Amino acid sequence: MARTWLKHGAVVIPAALREAYGLKEGAELEVTDSGGEISLKPVLDSRRDAPSRRSLTSEEVLSIVRSFPKYEGPLVTDEMMHEAISRAAIEDWARLERQGHGQADD
Repeated sequence: MARTWLKHGAVVIPAALREAYGLKEGAELEVTDSGGEISLKPVLDSRRDAPSRRSLTSEEVLSIVRSFPKYEGPLVTDEMMHEAISRAAIEDWARLERQGHGQADD
């Protein structure tokens, strides 16, 4: 979503998200590295109530979605995805069958 980096590794969180999560300047965020993805989670102070959350309007959601990078890869149809999922399911089933019969997996 946010793509603006400031000094010292600071990142700008869109106003709609700050408001939706009740984030104020200086709010503490837990940073998690999930291997190729970094996530931020508000750290709640147990001495006070969780910040009030409000629903995002459709315009706010669209604004956030429009900030995502554009997909520039090849055309992929529903049929192509269905075939790939089916092939993967068949391969997974065969692997599980081999494991169930004590055979070595590739």
